[in-house]
Order: sequence, then C-alpha cells, then structure tokens
Amino acid sequence: MNLFAGNDNDIVIRRIQRPSTGVYIEDAVITGKLYDINGDVIDGADAIEFAFVTDSLGDYRGLVPATAALTVGQQARGVFVCSNYGLRFDSVMFDVVERTG
Repeated sequence: MNLFAGNDNDIVIRRIQRPSTGVYIEDAVITGKLYDINGDVIDGADAIEFAFVTDSLGDYRGLVPATAALTVGQQARGVFVCSNYGLRFDSVMFDVVERTG
C-alpha cells in the first residue's frame, strides 16, 4: 500500500469483526502509529485516531496528516490497536511515494 508524502492520507481498516462471533464491530476505539524502518515513530504519525465509517460493515478510517514526516522512498510500518476489544494489527507495511498527476 502507498502513502503520499506531503499529502493527507486516509488509512482504512476494513471489516473488523468480533473474533468469537463474527459480528462486525461498530464501536471500536482504534489508535495507531507509523514507524520507520529503524523502528522509530514517524513525527506527525504518532497519534492516528480511527472513526467508524457510517453504514459500513466494520470499516474504520484514520487520517495521517500532510504534516507527517513522510519521505519519498521510505517504508513505514503501521501498528493499529483496538483497545476496547483487545485486537492489534501489526506490521501493516506502506511505501511512501510522490503523488503525481
């Protein structure tokens, strides 16, 4: 997946379900961070908050602001935690690219 340096970026986590029942979750509390290849938190991408996408089946959207220190050619690893359900999404990898066109 790509992130665009110098742009606002939406990150979407799709179809989050309760592991025990398979019911889609609509009240998750999800936060996340992006890390560089060295494991350091990327400035400006250290407090990504996700909101439920209305009328979806467990989809959540978070914003990485254009001010985040993303550099073209960089790889970033996303770690997203759903604290009220004990879910964790590790090692979501992104390539940082330049938006063209």
